[in-house]
Parts: sequence; structure tokens; C-alpha cells
Amino acid sequence: EPMGIIGFKQFSNYGYKAPVIANYLDTWEGGNLSLQVHPVMSYCQEMFNADFGHHESYYMMDTMEDSSVYLGVKEDVDFDEMISAFKEAQETGEFDDTKYINNFPMKKHDHIYVPGGTIHASGKNTVVLELDIFGLQTFKLWDWGRIDFDGKPRPINIEHGEKVIQNEIRTEFVKKNLISKRQEVASGYGWRKEFSGTTEYEPFAVYRYFFDKTVFLETNDVIHIIVLTEGEEAIIESPNGDFEPFVIHYAEAAFIPAAVGQFTVKPYGKSASEECAIVDCYMDFSIK
Repeated sequence: EPMGIIGFKQFSNYGYKAPVIANYLDTWEGGNLSLQVHPVMSYCQEMFNADFGHHESYYMMDTMEDSSVYLGVKEDVDFDEMISAFKEAQETGEFDDTKYINNFPMKKHDHIYVPGGTIHASGKNTVVLELDIFGLQTFKLWDWGRIDFDGKPRPINIEHGEKVIQNEIRTEFVKKNLISKRQEVASGYGWRKEFSGTTEYEPFAVYRYFFDKTVFLETNDVIHIIVLTEGEEAIIESPNGDFEPFVIHYAEAAFIPAAVGQFTVKPYGKSASEECAIVDCYMDFSIK
């Protein structure tokens, strides 16, 4: 039944909806994704009668030496000048991203948070696990001069985009609040737990576990997303035998219903003697 899947905590806030999703962005041996911005909740409600803003995070599943993300506006940028430059780029096909937008190198297992209103893009040569609170609005600001079928730069949404860019999200704010510090928060026999998120105001929690033995987890009446981010195979089981064990493989996501309660994850098969890693993502209803 639906309540057993999403849990009462989530139902009391969002009704019969589970806003967190998982998907992949793949720019391996490809180009940068478009510079874009997602709206905050107030703009979505006012303009689109939508339930959510759009917040997301990028977890680096794999990277090359030149992998990076574009995230936030540089400190000394004049906002109006940047908006004019975005608009002019539609005619000229040129935009100086190095002047306006931060670019941070990324390594495997790095993690960033992208709140609504943040200019961002996944850079080339990167495989990103994207964990979102999913609204439907994406406003593209610059697509690197790529040409559409009409021979002009691909269309952007600057009319909406300029209204939702949060001018305060600049270099120092990004470094302090939007790039994960990977702090360890717990450990035990054969496992350690890190806070993979970046700030306490994220509406969803993301934790990371490295383990070569069994890890015990608890849903706490909220649906969870578990993704295997290191190792070939892991097995998810009920310590009480309440459900059939099932195996997840590298990069696969498993949705754990709220009613499951306690469950375990441990290395399995080809990875039985190796250290594995998972990320555990869920809506965070704790009192901050």
C-alpha cells in the first residue's frame, strides 16, 4: 500500500508523492552540459502552480583528470553584466564562462549540492549520480555555442532564468556550503559512515557507507534510495527474514519502502571480500 512505501512522515508533508529521484548524467568523452538554473519553490508555485522547487546534488561516480563542475557565480561579477552577456551570447555564440562562473575540479566520490537558484553544469568526462527533489523546470542559460537545426545557438530560458538566479550563491558560499567535506559521523566493525551532504538545510539527507562487513540501516518511516557506488555487487537483506534478499550491482539504485524498517547491506558475490560503498538518500524530516 502507498503509505507503507513512502511512510507517514513523507505523506504528512507531500501527500502521496515521493519527490526524491535518482538518475545519471553522462558526459564521458563528451562535452559540458548546458549552464542552467532551477527555480526555488516560491517561483514554481507562483509561475507554474507546481508543488516543488528543484534542488539536486551531483555525486561523482567516475571522473577523469579534467572532470569538473560549474557551480555558482564568481565573487566580483556584476549581476546585470552577466545577464547581458548571456543574452548577447544567443546572437554572438560567445560567452566567457571563465569570467563569470566558478569551475571546480572533481574526483570520484566527490559530492556537491545544487539548491534552486544556483547556476551550474556538469563538466565533460564525468559520470554523475544525480539525486533530486524533482521539479519540472530547468532554465538553460548557455549551451556552449552548440547549434540547433536552424543554425542558431540552441534556445535558452533567460526570461525565467534571470528571475530565479540567487545572487548570493557565489564562490565563498559555494566552497563553504555546497561542496561536501566528507566528514565521518559513525563507524563500527567493518564499516564507516560519512555525511555525504553539504549543509544542514538540504531538504534531503545523503550519507555514504564504506564497508567490507554487514551494515545495519533503518528506514525510520521514510522511503530510502540506496545506490552501490563502489564494488560490483552487494546484497540487501532483512535481519528478520521479512523480505526476500536481493542483489544490487554497481550503479544500480534500490528503493527501500518505509515499512521495511531495519535492513542490512553487505558485499556479495564478486565483491564478497572487497570494500564496497553505498549512498543512502532520503527526505530529512528531523528537527534541525
